[in-house]
Amino acid sequence: MGARSVEAVVPDISRRVRELADELAVASLRAEQCVARLAISVQRDKAPARDLLVRVRDSLVPEADADATEAAFLLAMEIDVVLADKRGIKRPTQQKWEESSARAERVRQRLGDDHPETRLFRERSLTSKAALPGLSLEAIDEARVLLSARGYPHHLDFQTSLRAITFAKMLRDTRNPQHMAEARQIVWKNIVWRAKQYGTTHPFTVVARVHHLGRV
Repeated sequence: MGARSVEAVVPDISRRVRELADELAVASLRAEQCVARLAISVQRDKAPARDLLVRVRDSLVPEADADATEAAFLLAMEIDVVLADKRGIKRPTQQKWEESSARAERVRQRLGDDHPETRLFRERSLTSKAALPGLSLEAIDEARVLLSARGYPHHLDFQTSLRAITFAKMLRDTRNPQHMAEARQIVWKNIVWRAKQYGTTHPFTVVARVHHLGRV
């Protein structure tokens, strides 16, 4: 497919994504869902997926962050996360942390300290920070505070359960026996909660049991 065709299709896809974001009013639509919708156009038009996503992301926030709607801005940040993941493990951990930390700060400046999405992007950045030598304990302390702010362990919902499992992984990776024991308790608690909410055979429950329990 030629460059002219790519240019022709991007505005249409960008408009549809922006309309979808504004319709939701909040970024409850996560990046995976956004990409799933874009994939139809990517497959049909044979446009390079990465190039298309970059163009759509940039169209959602064409100028200053403050000029975009909250939903469009957050959707652009979610696409940015997907693009970063596409670059994969080739990037040094330090670079991953710097990128995710910068993204979290950008969200904080746009939405403020108390916005739930500010907390979510900060939590994500701590995963990379925890993998850096000498910073794992600091990252764990920060992640613990953020998880507590969600109401954990007294409150659990879908997103909190995801963050709790990520926190357990951070604890596990320290190989500290005390942290390992805490990680095991967190995973068990989430398995029980997920089984009660979704059933024992639901993928959300199975993932916690198969991919996490055996590692702590």
